[in-house]
Amino acid sequence: AFLLGCGAVLLGACSRGPSGHARGIYHRVAPGETLSDISRRSGLSLREIISANRLRDTRVQPGQTLFLPGVHSLGPDPLARPVAVTTAVAATAYQLVNRQSWGALPPKGNHDPMGTINRLTIHHTDEIAGIMQGSDTEVVRFIAHLHRDRAGWADIGYHYLIGRDGRVYEGRPLTIQGAHAGGDNNRHNIGIAVIGAFGHRLPNPRQMNTLSALIPDLSARYQLGSRQLFAHRDFTNTECPGDALYGWFQRHRQTDLVARS
Repeated sequence: AFLLGCGAVLLGACSRGPSGHARGIYHRVAPGETLSDISRRSGLSLREIISANRLRDTRVQPGQTLFLPGVHSLGPDPLARPVAVTTAVAATAYQLVNRQSWGALPPKGNHDPMGTINRLTIHHTDEIAGIMQGSDTEVVRFIAHLHRDRAGWADIGYHYLIGRDGRVYEGRPLTIQGAHAGGDNNRHNIGIAVIGAFGHRLPNPRQMNTLSALIPDLSARYQLGSRQLFAHRDFTNTECPGDALYGWFQRHRQTDLVARS
């Protein structure tokens, strides 16, 4: 995909675009990416992109190729900038990318309030075909798309997602019950997903450092003991969060339980 993308860029720089523009680049739409995202990064208006590609409206599909006239390269996505958490414990341990920063849509109305938080559950996202080579921001957006548009949920199912970059991406607001553990298991339950598949290996060191900081931070904030910390497979017949991560999580719970006793 990287070689094809580079070839497309070179082609766009050396040939005329579909609307007769002499120079520009071709951009392949990533999963979860919108025309507004491309407009913001390219500096072109929506009208210019629509005109150059003879689009009927602003809708684009993953994998679709767009010609961007007069553009030499896309700038960085400003929505990917992290925002540090405000709690004193966590601010030195991990960074939080808030919902606005990764481009979350407002939650739909089909949800229940969270109420009092009294447990926490760990997940992995597993591998997502065709998207894992993208940035963590793109992965989070695509998961939100799957949960909202395909599953019909109110919002992304998890409250937090730990990216491969070690940052914590804010998911569903904590005021809203999640959709991650199944049925009543979601009640009063914070859902944390680590991006990746961890059946045979642990998350990378950045993710492990963040997970090791996030769990104690949330446990302290909501006064959760070791017996209130769960993995997805504790509720149902699933491999989630993978054997390797589950083994680490069991040791983490036991160590914390001994320390508190």
